[in-house]
Parts: sequence; C-alpha cells; structure tokens
Amino acid sequence: MLDLTDDQWARLDALKPVETSTEVVNATVATIGAPWATDANGASLASRYEVDGLTVTQRIETNDDTAFPVTADPSVWWWVGTVALCVAEISALFLGGAAVVAKLAKAEKLIKASKQVLAAYKAVGGTMANLLKQMRKFVKNKSSLSKSEIRAIENFMRLAGSTVIVGFLGLGGCWDIYREVT
Repeated sequence: MLDLTDDQWARLDALKPVETSTEVVNATVATIGAPWATDANGASLASRYEVDGLTVTQRIETNDDTAFPVTADPSVWWWVGTVALCVAEISALFLGGAAVVAKLAKAEKLIKASKQVLAAYKAVGGTMANLLKQMRKFVKNKSSLSKSEIRAIENFMRLAGSTVIVGFLGLGGCWDIYREVT
C-alpha cells in the first residue's frame, strides 16, 4: 500500500500531465456473422444489416406467409474486441508515466475509503501492481489462477465496479467482461 504524506499527495496532484500524441490504428476488434433468419416452419427469410453510427440493426423481411415466431441470431464476436480492450486498458496502467502514477495513487486512496473494497483489494494482493497482474491473468488465462484467486478478483471487481474506481482507472472493458461472466 502507498503510505504517502500530505506533502507527497500534494506534489502528485501538482504534476503536469505528460505530453501525449494520438495514433490512429485501424484494426478489426469484432465481426458479425452473415445475417440470417427463419420462420417457425424453417423457411429462410431475407435479412440484412443496417448501420447507423455505432448501431447495427438486423432487418428481416416478413410477409403474410411468414410463420411466427421468427428466429434470428447473428454471431457477434464481442468477446474478441472486449478482451483486447481490457488487456490494452491494463497494459496502459503498466506503462507508468506521471499521470498514471497519480491516477493509481488516487485510486488507492478511493479503495482505502471503503472497508469492503479495501478488504477485497488486500485479498488480491494489496498493491496496484498485484491487482493489475492478477486482472491480466484473469482476462488472458483464467485457468492459471487458483479458485481463491479467481474469487478474490471477482469480489474486488464486484465491489470496485459498484463504486467509481473501475471507471476512474479506465477499466471499462474489463468491467464489461466481469458483468458478462457473472
């Protein structure tokens, strides 16, 4: 745990943001399978996708002969993109830099403010480095963790996610995965 004096906290808060640059990278983070739909009798129905901004809608053409209910279940590779996002979020925190150090210190201060979150944090290892290592293992290779380590991470995510900590650390993708599997 970080035991910092008020002066040290003030100096961390006074750090100027590091210079950043933006790099645009085009990469596939998810794919959607070909659209399909069938009616209750198994008859194929014409189907297509429409994209409006960030929303993809599947449109299905029905007529008077269509037997309901209609089934449509495109395969979306949400997991691929979300796991990649979570790993990138965790990796960004490992890279350090003054702004990240300040962010981690403030997050630890938020963790200490809640007895339940602090207990869950200690169960995961009690340091940001341990927490991030365990979360990375959880996302990349959950089977490398013991059952008690998995429970500790899930408990921390449940408690920290119900506060501002997960959002503050920029771990929204990791939070989305946690919510999907619990």
